[in-house]
Amino acid sequence: MSTTDTTPAARTSTTARRLRRGALLAGVAGATLVALPSAAFAAVASYSGPVAAGAPSICRQAYASYQARLEGTSNKDVSFTLYRDGTLLDWRVGSGFASEYRTSFGTFPGPGYYKVCITNNVGGGKANVPATIKATTDGNLF
Repeated sequence: MSTTDTTPAARTSTTARRLRRGALLAGVAGATLVALPSAAFAAVASYSGPVAAGAPSICRQAYASYQARLEGTSNKDVSFTLYRDGTLLDWRVGSGFASEYRTSFGTFPGPGYYKVCITNNVGGGKANVPATIKATTDGNLF
């Protein structure tokens, strides 16, 4: 004779224990994922609007751990300046550009704050120029 109770009530109790245990483990796993520090999924910093002639530069920056893309456009030639932690990376004059710094390409100078600035001083900078600049980093860059 077996000592194991095989009545429907006993089976329900075992099933209920297994369900409770599974729910508890799922809850702990979910809480662990929320509590883990996330990778630097840095923000997209952007500006879209007029750039006044002779006015100070308009800049946007974002922190990058492993990749960054700096870009800008305008309808006239303007000056675009790119920085990493205050060190000049590139300076361009034109109506648009895009620069990518990626670990996977071997072009990433290292973690830090990547900044793009725009200045309307080309050719005397006589009018307001509509323009956009954007710094996209890490998880926001595909």
